[in-house]
Amino acid sequence: MAGALQGKVILVTGGGSGIGRATSLRVAQEGGKVMIADYVPEGAERTVKMIKDAGGTASCVAADVSVATQVEMMVSKTVET
Repeated sequence: MAGALQGKVILVTGGGSGIGRATSLRVAQEGGKVMIADYVPEGAERTVKMIKDAGGTASCVAADVSVATQVEMMVSKTVET
């Protein structure tokens, strides 16, 4: 898993399903470390498992991007991780 995003950290919102999941998987394929944010934690956890099973690096956080304090927490968690 190496490519254009090698060594980069990417925060993907809505990464638990659909386009967000596809984006997260692609980022990981290109060597990026992925932080997946989703208000449905089970979906985000499934995406993390998919990435890790393929040899990538990923974490997740439950967050609703319509709530400012949760966005701040999501960004802080990404930087911390």
